[in-house]
Amino acid sequence: MYDGATLQIAPVRTDGSLGAWSVQDTVSGARKHATILTPASLARGRQLLTVFFPPVELEVLVRVTYIVAAYNAEKTIGRAVNSVLDQVGASVDVIVVDDASTDGTVQVARSVRDDRVRVVELPVNGGPGRARNVGIGLATGDWVGILDADDALLPGRTLTVMSRASETGSEAIVDNMRRTPDESSPPLYQRHPFVESSLLTLADFVDGNLLLRTRGPSLGFLKPVVRRDFLSRHSISYPEELRIAEDFYFLAAILSCHGPVPTCRESGYIYADQPGSLSSRLELADVRQIRDAEPRFCSEVLLDLPAKRAFDRRASSIRSALHYLELTSAVRNRQIASASSLIARDPFVLLHARHSARYRFRAIAEYASERWLRLAASSARL
Repeated sequence: MYDGATLQIAPVRTDGSLGAWSVQDTVSGARKHATILTPASLARGRQLLTVFFPPVELEVLVRVTYIVAAYNAEKTIGRAVNSVLDQVGASVDVIVVDDASTDGTVQVARSVRDDRVRVVELPVNGGPGRARNVGIGLATGDWVGILDADDALLPGRTLTVMSRASETGSEAIVDNMRRTPDESSPPLYQRHPFVESSLLTLADFVDGNLLLRTRGPSLGFLKPVVRRDFLSRHSISYPEELRIAEDFYFLAAILSCHGPVPTCRESGYIYADQPGSLSSRLELADVRQIRDAEPRFCSEVLLDLPAKRAFDRRASSIRSALHYLELTSAVRNRQIASASSLIARDPFVLLHARHSARYRFRAIAEYASERWLRLAASSARL
């Protein structure tokens, strides 16, 4: 019994191994949490797993292929892969695409003994976009999910997003995130419009990815689950020339073709911002690549008026980010004249410099700012 309602929990596989599990509330059919212990968890000596109980019956369990692009991720790849294998309520498999790692990533991934795990080794490092495209090309599941090598999934994540897809008839779904598996931890996104509306539009997504202007975590971290044939029909893939922001353009392309995508309020994806990861830093060369990629992307997709305006705001934020990083580079190299020139061209860059926790030369910035203001005042008097 669970809160007065009977839960029928039965393994789909007859051999007792961890596969898809059928969970059904025979009384109310309401969304609940069910706590169950899977055979795989028993083998690993783990605690009870908490899963989301869906309000719909999944009579035919679809299969989701998770793609994990990995580079020098030997410390986290095992957790990522096992979190896929511990999914309940849906049939899953996982493809690990090793992007020419120099550590023991491949060995750790291959040590997971399960016929649902496939490890692919790339001979040359091509970046996360290429690695994910290779994985998507090899996927055989009805749906494709993306999982970073340093992240993980909660056990009921796949069940929850597939239930949402069944409810809405959508071909793509996104869900909220959290930083730890602790259910008491707050979701990563709390005040964004998509949380309240249960829909993510392209305009809202772009506005949630303004460089140096977005309040709270960037929406670019969202990891969609999407029908594989939808990606094929619309020729959607990751941009391989980018080493950062490739997630943004992938989901933006999905939204431009699909329209608003239903969201799940539940946080089924555990996002771990590891020190040194690509997503945790913003370099001048990266922003220049984004600046060059943006017009190409906008010319290749259909944008409604709200999306066009959002991309205009994002273009402005990219220019501001470039000026900010150029300023920090000049200050870091003690090029006061260059820094003053940048401030003169774009005084608003000081707003980013003064409020950025990464800005380590505030005294020099203050000096450059005051010097420019004195020069401006002198020019005004003349």
